[in-house]
Amino acid sequence: MIERFAAGEPIVPYPDIAEPMDWTYVGDAAEVLLRALDCPLPPYSAFNVAGDRRPIRDAATYLARRFPHVSPRPVPVATPPSGWGLRNDGLMCALGFAPQIGLEEGIDRMLNASSRRSGASE
Repeated sequence: MIERFAAGEPIVPYPDIAEPMDWTYVGDAAEVLLRALDCPLPPYSAFNVAGDRRPIRDAATYLARRFPHVSPRPVPVATPPSGWGLRNDGLMCALGFAPQIGLEEGIDRMLNASSRRSGASE
């Protein structure tokens, strides 16, 4: 969806799922993994890593503000209950870090990285 907005498609459909989903930024996920490698954790330690939990429509709304010439189009979908209710319980205490990048900043970072890559290849 993000790439379609950035490409300037006039209408971008997206699944209209009311339940929040996890928008963990890849840099936050990588930081958690790197810290876990360096931490002396008890055997069989397991953690959930959850970032900014928001509905897809929040991302579509933000992208529509960034790209006003593109119209988001919600598409009704039937979805089963999901496991998006994950929480970061214990993550900060064990690793000294929990995801920090929110949905909007994550989208901006992705778009900036994508434009740098495409600009470098031209």
